Amino acid sequence: MTGISDFRSIEEYRQWLRMDRLFSRYPVDRIRRWGLSRLPEVRSMVNGDYFQRLLDDWESALHDPDPSGLRSVALDTTSYGINMRQNNPLSGLLGEEENWRIIKESRDEQRAVLSPAARIG
Repeated sequence: MTGISDFRSIEEYRQWLRMDRLFSRYPVDRIRRWGLSRLPEVRSMVNGDYFQRLLDDWESALHDPDPSGLRSVALDTTSYGINMRQNNPLSGLLGEEENWRIIKESRDEQRAVLSPAARIG
């Protein structure tokens, strides 16, 4: 199971949690429509060949008829997946309340992970 210790920062973990929530709460078709409608706006704000290629990868995943491809890209825990989530057209689909819930849950998880280490030191 993926957890906070799989990431370099709490924000990287939160970005992953947001994608995980999207795919557990919304139909893939809705996620696809949202991403494709936001892609031009995100593309206009991104500079550099590398980041444009990441958006090309998002576009390919959003057009892929196999939903597992899009899910795989969104939940990839490698540096590639982290970079993809930092430049993603899916942001904004989760509501504010859900985003606050993710922040709270990730903070709680961070405390639980750090707590035993603090007692050892």
